Amino acid sequence: KNIVKFSLVAICSLVLAAGCIKETFPQSGTATASQVAAAPGAFDGFVDAITSRLAGYPTYGGGTDANDFGITRFFIAWDSMGQDIVQPALTNGWFNSWYCIDHLGPTWANSQYAWTLYYKHIKSCNDVISLAGEEPDSDKIVGAGIARFYRAYWYLDLAQMFATKPCYLDPSAETVPLVLETSVVDSLANNPRATNEKIYAQIISDLDKAETYLAGYTRADKYLPDVSCVYGLKARAYLLMGDWQKARDYAKKAQAGYSIMNEDQ
Repeated sequence: KNIVKFSLVAICSLVLAAGCIKETFPQSGTATASQVAAAPGAFDGFVDAITSRLAGYPTYGGGTDANDFGITRFFIAWDSMGQDIVQPALTNGWFNSWYCIDHLGPTWANSQYAWTLYYKHIKSCNDVISLAGEEPDSDKIVGAGIARFYRAYWYLDLAQMFATKPCYLDPSAETVPLVLETSVVDSLANNPRATNEKIYAQIISDLDKAETYLAGYTRADKYLPDVSCVYGLKARAYLLMGDWQKARDYAKKAQAGYSIMNEDQ
C-alpha cells in the first residue's frame, strides 16, 4: 500500500512539475532563423561576412592553386581572355588557359570557380536579406542595403560571363539560375537559367532598394558600398541593358563629389 501511495504522489508531482517547466524551442543542434536574428550582434556578423572574404580567400579552401584567390582572380582572368594581357599558349602561366579558352569545359575546375565563389557570396547576401525582412528595422537598413548591392553585383558579373547573348542584343537570352532568399532548397535542383530580362530586372530591383537603404550612409572602408557605388553599378547595368540615357544619368550621379586623377596621381 505504501509503495502504491508513493507512486501516486510521485506521478502527481511529475505532472505538476511538467506544467511549470519553461519550454524551449527548438531542442536540437540547429538554431532557427528567428533565434539567429534575435542573438546579440548576429545580424552585424552576417553583414560582415559579405565583405570579409572578397579577396585573397581560396575558393576551394586548400589554397593550392596560384589562380585561386577570390574575386580578384577573375579580374586577371577577364583581362587574359581579352587583349590586355598576352599569355602565349606555350608558357606555363596559371591564366594562359583563359587566354586560349581551352580549359573552360565542364570537366575543368576553371569552370567551377565562378559557380563556387559567386553563389557562396550570393548565399551570404540572401542570409542578410532574409534576416532583415522586406521592411528592415532601422538597425538593419544599412546591412540590408549592403546585401542588396552585393547581390546585384554578383549577378551582374554572372550574367555577363554566362549569357548566351548580351542583354541589349537579346533580352530573352539565358544567363544563370536565380537563387534568392525566398528560394526553396528542394526546388534548386530544378532551377532553370534565368533570361537576361529576368536577371536584370532582379539586379535593378536590388539596386533600387540599396539606393534607398544606403541614402546618407558613409562607408567605413572601400569594401563597403555607399550610394555612389549603387549609382555606378546602376550605370553599368543600364549600359548592358541598352538603356543609354539612364546609363549616362547614373554615371553622372556616381561621379558627383569625386575628381579625376591628375597626371602625377
